[in-house]
Amino acid sequence: MTFPTNPIGKPPRDPYEDYRVEAVEKEKKETPQPPPEPRSPKPRAVEILVAYFLILFRKILELIERGAGRRSPSQDKGSLGQNLLLFKTSIEMMKQEDKSQSGPFLSALALDWNRLTGDLRKMSAGGPIEIELRALIQKIQSYPKGTQHSFGYYLSEYAGQKWLPFPFMEMVQKAHFEHRKDPSHSALSDWSAKLDHLLSLLETYY
Repeated sequence: MTFPTNPIGKPPRDPYEDYRVEAVEKEKKETPQPPPEPRSPKPRAVEILVAYFLILFRKILELIERGAGRRSPSQDKGSLGQNLLLFKTSIEMMKQEDKSQSGPFLSALALDWNRLTGDLRKMSAGGPIEIELRALIQKIQSYPKGTQHSFGYYLSEYAGQKWLPFPFMEMVQKAHFEHRKDPSHSALSDWSAKLDHLLSLLETYY
């Protein structure tokens, strides 16, 4: 008996070829796939969210102050303490990130600043808290040295404005990168330490 031969150059066909392909495809479909990893929020989205909540918090403070009428010394202490904490929070954020391009943050920072300068104007001259707060404000008003207008000037003049001058944004960026280069001796660290001291004095004298 003779058997049919395959054409030259072609191997014999595997009778189980179709079965193997189907089995592999079936196995792929039945193998559970790991769930996709959750995407972390984009840094820009987080920044906008933080700025939004800071602004919302400040709006709530404004409403509380408007309805407070005449305040007792303890209420004055609470208001000053809140303003110091808000400004310190903004300074700490400037340490961590370059906030020079964040309009909402810079607007909130200017609002914090104007609250503190308003607190200073209401204080009796010569008290320990008044002296320390005045010294802090003078430091910020003289930063950076050798410029036509200071950081404090821009904070005072452009609070609530829809646009921010480029030199102001440059100063915010400069303060951040100076801190990154030498955190122990940066202006931001100096201001933050003075704010901590003021908060400590507030607990002592009220």
